[in-house]
Amino acid sequence: MEASWLAALVTAPLLFHTASARTFEADKVAAVRAVAACMGAAWLVSAYERGTRARAVWSAWRVPLVRPVIGFVLVLLVSTAASIDPGKSLWGSYFRLGGAYTTLAYAVLFGAVAARLSTRAQVARLCATVVVTSVPVGLYAVVQRLGEDPLVWQDYVAGRVSSTLGSATFVGEWMTIVLPVTVACGLGAWRTAGTWHALIFFSAAVLQLVTIVLSESRGPLLGTLAAGFVMGLLALRGRPRTRLVWIGAGALAVLFTGALNVRGTAADPLLDPVRRTSLGARVASMSATESGTVRLRLLVWRAALGLVRPRAPIGLAGDPVAAPDALHGLRPLVGYGPETFYDVFASVHPAQLAHFEQRESSADRAHNESIDHWVQRGLLGLGAYLVLLACVLRAALRGARGGWSILHAGLAAALVGHFVQTQFSFSIAATHVYFWVYAGLIVALTGIDAEGRGEGAGVRSVVWIAGLAGAVLAFGFAVPWRFPFTILLFVFAGFGCAFACGRRAASGMVALRPGWPWVHALALVGAVGLVRRASLDVVRADVDLARGNQHAVRGEWDRALALYARAQERDPRESRHCLALAQGHMHAARAPGVPEERRAQLWRRGAAYAARARELAPYNPYHANNLGEYHLAWGRSGDAEQLALALEWFERASQLAPNNVLIHNRVAQLLRLRGDATEAIERLLLSVELDPSYPATWVTLGDTYAVVGESEQALDAHVRAMTTEVRGSDGFAAFADKRLDVRLGYHLAQGRLDELMAALEAAVDRDPRDASRPFAIGRALWLAERSAAALPHLTRARELVRARIAELRGLRSLAGSVDRLVRDAVDLEARIAGAAAEVRSDDPGDE
Repeated sequence: MEASWLAALVTAPLLFHTASARTFEADKVAAVRAVAACMGAAWLVSAYERGTRARAVWSAWRVPLVRPVIGFVLVLLVSTAASIDPGKSLWGSYFRLGGAYTTLAYAVLFGAVAARLSTRAQVARLCATVVVTSVPVGLYAVVQRLGEDPLVWQDYVAGRVSSTLGSATFVGEWMTIVLPVTVACGLGAWRTAGTWHALIFFSAAVLQLVTIVLSESRGPLLGTLAAGFVMGLLALRGRPRTRLVWIGAGALAVLFTGALNVRGTAADPLLDPVRRTSLGARVASMSATESGTVRLRLLVWRAALGLVRPRAPIGLAGDPVAAPDALHGLRPLVGYGPETFYDVFASVHPAQLAHFEQRESSADRAHNESIDHWVQRGLLGLGAYLVLLACVLRAALRGARGGWSILHAGLAAALVGHFVQTQFSFSIAATHVYFWVYAGLIVALTGIDAEGRGEGAGVRSVVWIAGLAGAVLAFGFAVPWRFPFTILLFVFAGFGCAFACGRRAASGMVALRPGWPWVHALALVGAVGLVRRASLDVVRADVDLARGNQHAVRGEWDRALALYARAQERDPRESRHCLALAQGHMHAARAPGVPEERRAQLWRRGAAYAARARELAPYNPYHANNLGEYHLAWGRSGDAEQLALALEWFERASQLAPNNVLIHNRVAQLLRLRGDATEAIERLLLSVELDPSYPATWVTLGDTYAVVGESEQALDAHVRAMTTEVRGSDGFAAFADKRLDVRLGYHLAQGRLDELMAALEAAVDRDPRDASRPFAIGRALWLAERSAAALPHLTRARELVRARIAELRGLRSLAGSVDRLVRDAVDLEARIAGAAAEVRSDDPGDE
């Protein structure tokens, strides 16, 4: 048992898988699930062999924290059974895998630690594992900050570190829950083992604190400050004067943080240098409720709270797959089910969120743990979560008065810091594992004598723990595809940990004592089945998905489809694999040179997979939207009947996501294509009402006004598109796309050249370095048969785009994504060169 919980403590923060499409969170969860399945099987066999009596069950019921944990699990199971998507609530969503099964795995960790941790040496080994694991995480963060990261991450944020957790916020979160325990271990070592042992712990604590600072995340920073304040109060018990000074220091820290967020005072000359630092700027923006991530969170919180108020049921009337939610009246009480936030949030997703994140994305968490529990598990779930947290904290505070006072103080501080930071974010696999292990440790410490002879972790144990950490890191950095070798490496390190922990721990993990062989066989088969279904197959399917995506990028559709199909076979309940198959079939059908019979077959199969994806996640509006996109592409390939189906699916998606302007715009485009331009305008005006700051809506509205002959409204809409601000730039690019000539020609035909030129010249003034702007002016003048006036603008555009190409080529070595920008610039140069050639051929004397 001990080796297993130590393996979970190491694996959860360190594991990442570069060959997987998800890389971080889901792979960590899969590993923890596997460990918990093995622990559960060994535990059940051991309990069977020892014999379970009613008295033992009653004794377990009276153990501290057992009742709140059982209550928490029961509420979890109720919300899962009542979920709008029970399968997802049980096994977890694609990106998080945080369903009921995963929470049960965490509960197994709690039970194992609470029941089987019984010696001071085991406590020492657990604390050593926490500290040892933090060292490579912190060192990797420092390496990233120095710009020496050996891996290139797609979602890298300049200046902020993510280490092995995959996000700056996540690494800060995990370090916040680790730092107080490390400090407590250092203080304990200072009292018992001597200065050198204490310095080791304190050095690790410094590295952890540095990592939190480098993450530049406000939630972890606030959590760290809260944890430090609580740690100081508990450690200074019995020293009233020093404690009073500590309280004063905490008050000053709060005042300083508040002062950073208040501008226009006499303190600005002193505070501005702090605000100009990266971390200071983020702390000083906590009061900026109209911009940045603070505004984003407020929008998400306000919208998410709308889900727990009385409202119309989610679903579609008359749709057998996504029927209206029959239990909508109970949702404030039991929630929509674990891991369903992404699906249900679409019904209240505010259009304004698109100004702070990608317009196509949607939140899968509320970035507030309390709101998450309320939405997904209802008032019962929120109450069970708060009661559990309060009971664990109460037990830690009570323990802080006993023999393990320093360690209990560290655990209590870690819990407070964790709670504070999760009010601005959400728990991840690593923090979940540590929270539940800490809870089990608090229970176990009540039965361990703190005044016995000093027992440390031992050099042999520390070496094997470090070996397991090295094996996990090797998996991420060196052996992304070689599963057999990696598994052997884990097994070797795991049994090494068991050997280092002693014969008792090893036998507890394997549980091969004499007894009933069939019990052992059933436990082994059950554990293997769970590991394969809930862990191994999930990860292997995702690896197949990632490899299929690589072939898809190269246009190798047969190989991509074969890998997508294998991923779907390995994890048939995951809708994303079906979606990949649908998109793969669509691209394969659109490839040149495909026989017509084969093309028709590809279209039909892809449609079936897209429908299957929707059946697996019926309330996810993006599956209905994807079906609309699929049938739209099919219709554009020559089958006009598919356009009607596309419109039907987009309408269904708009009912599930009524604030999504992209879907409304798609509906409008299809209505215009069908000849219902007036109805299309009404739908576009709804999009404008939802989000007046989306240039593409104004462009489409202008195009649609042009269809019905409303030239004045068309020009006004196009000008509004050019001048609309979006993330620090205007929307000129939306106007100057491939339909630029059509729009220019229409306005010229309507005799609006002067008004059009005024708008284009104003666009040049807003961004004189953008080559597409003088190009648009030159193109408009050439279409107006004013070649002499057009040529200087086209020449200026070509000079700008050549300078841009040279600049981008100089930066190519710094970022591979620049290649795409270079290609776009080269394409624009070709368009400009073609336009200039047309001008010269039209009037050679202009040269």
